[in-house]
Amino acid sequence: MNKKKKMMLAGIGAAAGAMALIMLAVWLIFGRTSLEGMWRYDKATRYEFKDGGKGNLVLPDAEYAFSYTLNEDKDKVSIDFEYEKARDMTYSYKCSWGTLTLTEENGKSYELKKE
Repeated sequence: MNKKKKMMLAGIGAAAGAMALIMLAVWLIFGRTSLEGMWRYDKATRYEFKDGGKGNLVLPDAEYAFSYTLNEDKDKVSIDFEYEKARDMTYSYKCSWGTLTLTEENGKSYELKKE
């Protein structure tokens, strides 16, 4: 193989490696399926899911701590607020490409965006 072909193949290999790194970075940022992180529902309402099953409902003037658990199939999340007047809920959830969709048993769903 001549020097020109070797350099061309090395360039193609480097470009392919760079593309793989870019695709990995995009997936890590937008394609994650983890609940962990801050999720915005609207201008005033955010949900923070922390590692270890803890979280907060974050509003402009207050934060409400909660515990959350995932069912065995990891397709439902149950939220148990420490504040007794807050309504505890279990949702079906899907988390993909920066969007978290929470769906109640009655079919009503909420879309949250990853911050």
